Amino acid sequence: MSYDHLMKSELLILAEFPEEICWLGNDILRQKAEPITQNEIEEGKAAEIIEKLAVTLKKIQKLGKGVAIAAPQIGIAKAITVIY
Repeated sequence: MSYDHLMKSELLILAEFPEEICWLGNDILRQKAEPITQNEIEEGKAAEIIEKLAVTLKKIQKLGKGVAIAAPQIGIAKAITVIY
């Protein structure tokens, strides 16, 4: 992938992004995200995913980027999004 179109400052910001972020070309971004099940809610799995999303989004926002993040963007093929 070529980054010629990005300014040097943008590349430096990208380098600071959390390592859990899945970038363009990652297969999980092409998969259909599965809905959260009632079991996952009751067992606390949904809450764990939301917490991971919130923590990652806050890291991104400290870089002055992002208002939302979806589970596939951190490698979880679930249909859940955090907007903040």
